[in-house]
Amino acid sequence: MAAFVELKGEAGQSLLNTNASIRETAWNEVIAPISERVAKQKIMIYTGADNTDLKAELTKRLTAAGLGATPTGHPRWVDSAAVGWEEPAPPASAQYATWQEKLDQFATPVSSQAMVTTWPKELKSWLSGKCL
Repeated sequence: MAAFVELKGEAGQSLLNTNASIRETAWNEVIAPISERVAKQKIMIYTGADNTDLKAELTKRLTAAGLGATPTGHPRWVDSAAVGWEEPAPPASAQYATWQEKLDQFATPVSSQAMVTTWPKELKSWLSGKCL
């Protein structure tokens, strides 16, 4: 199984901290586990944060650690941003319209587009018969 890691914008308070000790400790907590596992497992990391400084620093740090491939080649995240965190989790059926929209937008008869979701089992079932 491939790991798809999101670096939340809120992490910027530590990752971009003016205190070097806090900043370096935080980046080590992000990069060390990826470095340990990347030879045995495909790992992809990204940040959806609107913080361009965080995105730039992520790219710089990953490249310096020899992990330059981890922020590239990502599948498309296909869950609606309108569905927030809830307990219990909302049903996957709330995503069907968004999944169809992304499938229509990114899939072609000759190529596939990897899709990522919070509901992998449900997505696989939903895709049955829709893809080659």
